[in-house]
Amino acid sequence: MNQITQKLIKDFLKENEIKSESNSKDFEKFCNYSVVSNHYKGNFVDHDITMGDTQGIDGLAIIVNGVLVKTKEEIEDVVYTNGYIEAEFIFIQSKTSESFDVSNIGNFFSSVEDFLNTNPKNTSTLEIKNSIKLKNKILDNVSKMTKGRPKIKLYYITTGKWIDETALKNRVEQSKDNLDTLGIFDDINHEMCGAREIQDLYMRTKRSTICEFIFDKRISLNTGSDVQEAYLGAINFIEFKKIITNEEENLKDVFYDNVRDFLGENIQVNRGIDDSLKKQEFNSFCLLNNGVTIVAEQKTNVGDKFTIENYQIVNGCQTSHVLFNNKNLDGIENVVIPLKLIISNNENLQNEVIIATNSQTAIPKEQLEAFSKFQKELEMYYLSITPEEAKLFYERRQRQYKNIGIPIPKIVNIREQIKTFVAMFLDQSHLSSGYFSKAYKNNESKMFKTDHKFCPYYISSFAMYKLEKLFKDKELDKKYRIARYHLLMIFRILTTKTDVIPPFNSRKIDELCKRLKNILLDDKKTKKIFIQAITIIDNISEIDLEDQSTLYKANIKTIKTEAKKLISNR
Repeated sequence: MNQITQKLIKDFLKENEIKSESNSKDFEKFCNYSVVSNHYKGNFVDHDITMGDTQGIDGLAIIVNGVLVKTKEEIEDVVYTNGYIEAEFIFIQSKTSESFDVSNIGNFFSSVEDFLNTNPKNTSTLEIKNSIKLKNKILDNVSKMTKGRPKIKLYYITTGKWIDETALKNRVEQSKDNLDTLGIFDDINHEMCGAREIQDLYMRTKRSTICEFIFDKRISLNTGSDVQEAYLGAINFIEFKKIITNEEENLKDVFYDNVRDFLGENIQVNRGIDDSLKKQEFNSFCLLNNGVTIVAEQKTNVGDKFTIENYQIVNGCQTSHVLFNNKNLDGIENVVIPLKLIISNNENLQNEVIIATNSQTAIPKEQLEAFSKFQKELEMYYLSITPEEAKLFYERRQRQYKNIGIPIPKIVNIREQIKTFVAMFLDQSHLSSGYFSKAYKNNESKMFKTDHKFCPYYISSFAMYKLEKLFKDKELDKKYRIARYHLLMIFRILTTKTDVIPPFNSRKIDELCKRLKNILLDDKKTKKIFIQAITIIDNISEIDLEDQSTLYKANIKTIKTEAKKLISNR
């Protein structure tokens, strides 16, 4: 393993707060992260994609409708929300060897082929068994694959250099043909990565968001003191695609995590856009669509060739996603998209633009303003936390805290904030375990209220951070991670010795959260209580840790009753 790869692995472990195990294990985690980060724009941890001791496959990411799914319930949730299913399977095998071995490559492809068979032979690990369930759930929804069959990408990685030797090429092509005969996938792609390729994949995750495109149909706008430059115009799809996709032709992290993105797709609006594209009404697209607004920190141009850096799409998230989903449609290159480009470093301007341009969905202006204000103040609360080991960072928009030296596990996005809060303080851990859209919609009126204290939101995130660290450091058996949202709820009950939660705008909630924080700052006490919480999970016969659906169906009252019994027996 060369010096550059070793240094990048060391940086990766530090950034993700992962303890070094061995060269092979560290390299495996490094490769899994580097590959999946180029396909998936959300946050994830190593446990979400590792295949443990599964023979022939080190990493597997299953992405459905842009979501990295870990449970059957999550698949049901995205299908319920979107009305369709679009799936991608990413398989990874990494070797610290500097050579590409024909037999090892064959073993990798054979393991993938076995996984995809109707009756797989390899079911030796919990990870592979759970992944097979996800695969079956996806294929059971074939009638909803209106955008095509699943895609598959295979990465075989070593620390050496790929050479197009005949034996190696023939083995790969034969293996691809075998996969193709299964008749499951529309696209079967493979990457044979050596040291240089995996280094490049990792470095892509570190780069600033930058794009070069042609913007020839534009006019300059008058600007205020907070705006350096602004343009209004139109851009054809070929150039727009450069703005929203990366080298792997996956969506970039350029969508401001605003209300519409957070609420999920507006089905009626999106179907209208999608239908007009399917009918090839390309000429009217520019007239009937509000278009896209981009705020960038920096811009340079030579004539019509623009280069923008550190940019976000603050309005037009849905339009962008529908266009992306139709990127292979015949004639899509004829689509022209209205575009407003604003060059500014002023963050407040982004919120103003969101509110001013948010007209495609029926979200009241006052609701948007309150939501944005609460989110910003919540972020400031996170930053005010002491001591340093308790500090987390609340990410209101994509990549807000990425690549500035902050450990990735300490970054909390809005989706995870909702799931932890709903589980720990609204006693709906079953929803957080799989059904995000239901977790939000069932509790929309109970969260992010203007008079709420910020502490319960932060504490739920801090508790999850500490729990994940216990799993990562192997202080707790990883098999219980599937029940982590239930463990959060139980932790709160065992710590406070009550299942009664004070109003979220009261002084009592401050006092309760202070007690929780004091416990969480003590690693020994925290571990002890989570171990007690695990015994409760073990005592509930209806919960099967190999079947995620039992966690969703688990009776919350039963879990609480078991927690109270444990408290009374102390």
